[in-house]
Amino acid sequence: MVLPVYLRGKVVHGFGRGSRDLGCPTANIDPKDVDVQLPTNFEFGIYYGWAKLVDGPENDSTELQPMVANVGLCPFYKNEKPSVEIHLIHEFPEDFYGATLKVLFLGYLRGEKNFDSVNELISQIRKDIADSKEALTAQDCSKYRSDPFFDWIESLTMLPVLLEGKVVRGFGRGRQLGVPTANLEADSVAQQLPKNFPRGIYFGWAQITADESEFLIYDPVPMVSSIGINPFFKNRNLTVEIHLLPGVHQTIPRCFYGCTLRVLLTGFLRDERDFSSTVSLVDAIRQDIRAAEQELSHEQQVRLRDTYFSEARQTLSDLSPAITLVYIISFYDKDVVPRTVKEQCGPVEVYTVKSKNVHHAGDNSLSS
Repeated sequence: MVLPVYLRGKVVHGFGRGSRDLGCPTANIDPKDVDVQLPTNFEFGIYYGWAKLVDGPENDSTELQPMVANVGLCPFYKNEKPSVEIHLIHEFPEDFYGATLKVLFLGYLRGEKNFDSVNELISQIRKDIADSKEALTAQDCSKYRSDPFFDWIESLTMLPVLLEGKVVRGFGRGRQLGVPTANLEADSVAQQLPKNFPRGIYFGWAQITADESEFLIYDPVPMVSSIGINPFFKNRNLTVEIHLLPGVHQTIPRCFYGCTLRVLLTGFLRDERDFSSTVSLVDAIRQDIRAAEQELSHEQQVRLRDTYFSEARQTLSDLSPAITLVYIISFYDKDVVPRTVKEQCGPVEVYTVKSKNVHHAGDNSLSS
């Protein structure tokens, strides 16, 4: 499971236990919204993050609020069906049933568990709230307060979606069409997608984060993605293909099978469809690329990129007027790996150092 995860849903009536029994009122999210938006491999447990009422009563706060959430079956109450209950760490003057709540799950506190008494449950809830408050003061959590998600009026409510997958060999058709793609392990990606996720063409950002033997991080780049069965080629199984947009290939390896690709889907272009000829297919792909380039140039899209892919960097800009040291903290390794980058307005050369090997990020061979 990859965090953060987004959820946008209608607040509905629950069992009333939060306010009545526990002194901790919760907003229950409509199960229909949960089913189509949360990843199928989303773990039951207690989470923390940020939430915002979109269209609540006029007297209720529409400011971003810290939250703690229970996702699961509530073992103490022996629920038969999963639920998502959000406790906003803020006092509201009135109920807001029917309002829309935007929720950003940032971190996982603990798994669900049973309790011997209501008092024991209440004590644990208070601890979860205190732990959530503390966790949200961290810099890597605070930056999500300005996430564009909270200001969007989305046409596709389940976006954005964050995925990770290993790059595997596909059919080689993209290169034949002049549009090379990175194919991700479809089974793994399918587990990360919301249930009933629409097949189609998406745009967003992608970042190569690691290969099989050495730790490497490349800058995030714009991309367009096909998620579906490719009707023109009559595939039987789901495929997830990522095309890194033109102009960025000189900064990444030409061949990166086995690498891990982190993908942020931020927008939807169209449904997948069949075509009468290869020429028609290529024309549609080129239109998709132009549309994606235009969409990804917008300020909100750039903010999303910077929010998601800046968490691995800490910059020390005062070391030299010409050189900036950027420390990359691995998502997979606790080691801190130094990289040197020329000043922003000049050409960028990136070197990643680990053990005794030195890799140049523009070296397509990836040899030491």
